[in-house]
Amino acid sequence: MQPLVSDYTFRPEASEKGKEISMIFTGDLMPFGDTKPSHTIALEQFLASADYIVFNLEGVVTDRRRFLALSHSHTPLYDYLHTSFGRGVILNVANNHASDFGRKAFSLQNQRLRDQGFLVIGDTPTPLTIEDQITLSARTFLSNQPPIIETLSLTHPSISHEWRLLQHTYNIFMPHWGYEMHLSPTQEQIALYHSIVPAIYDSVIGNHAHTPQPVYLSESSVLATSLGNYCYLNHNPNHWMGSLLKCTFAIQESPNTKPVLSRVELRHTIQHITRSRLLLDLVDAIDYRSLRKATNFYRWNYLKDLLK
Repeated sequence: MQPLVSDYTFRPEASEKGKEISMIFTGDLMPFGDTKPSHTIALEQFLASADYIVFNLEGVVTDRRRFLALSHSHTPLYDYLHTSFGRGVILNVANNHASDFGRKAFSLQNQRLRDQGFLVIGDTPTPLTIEDQITLSARTFLSNQPPIIETLSLTHPSISHEWRLLQHTYNIFMPHWGYEMHLSPTQEQIALYHSIVPAIYDSVIGNHAHTPQPVYLSESSVLATSLGNYCYLNHNPNHWMGSLLKCTFAIQESPNTKPVLSRVELRHTIQHITRSRLLLDLVDAIDYRSLRKATNFYRWNYLKDLLK
């Protein structure tokens, strides 16, 4: 595997023949309260360039609150997703906070998200099929509470063998795994990738660390163990960085033929928090050193959020 350091085209000729489907995978969409995120023009243009946006929705959409549990407010979240993206929003709900408020709250969240018109994955092992060309399978390896959805283990590399994924689809596994605040994947994550790609899946795009980790390429495959945070109303600067991974698939003219991952594009994001605004912006590189130099570590908001 080689690290992805810039935009990369696997097969230039594949994208010249016809239809394409593009997806942007984000980091963790964390709670932002009533402060709806705003975008710079550069970020807005990049997000608008994809047919689908895939968010990892960390926490539960509920009116309930509890210490150390993650909850999203209904109206601000729905409003942000509808007004900022419209169609093509996919929400992955398989994460370690899915059980924070119990089975009823989790099920109600997923029903309401679907009622809003969003595509939801991760509440069951069943893959989501996009335009009969791409499947997304989301599972979690972690749970902060007694799990209400099946929790997998890195010691069982035969995950999802029960699902016979279609041979003519490009199949992506989306695990919630790893360790928070780690900047690199573990050997266990890399070993799991090699055990299921290409045997079961074609690529692995995961999350949980809250920090962007390197993205790797291998033939027509991608390994992204963590894309960091997409947004989070949290004053700890360690939570302010993220990555956006855009995958473009060339649809083949021959029926029952697997799409080709023709191009991948990687962008990095940073969030800026003021008293009344949460602004998301594109940056050229991830630089924690300069970010922390600009942080007031004695502010009450920072000290409070450091405990989260």
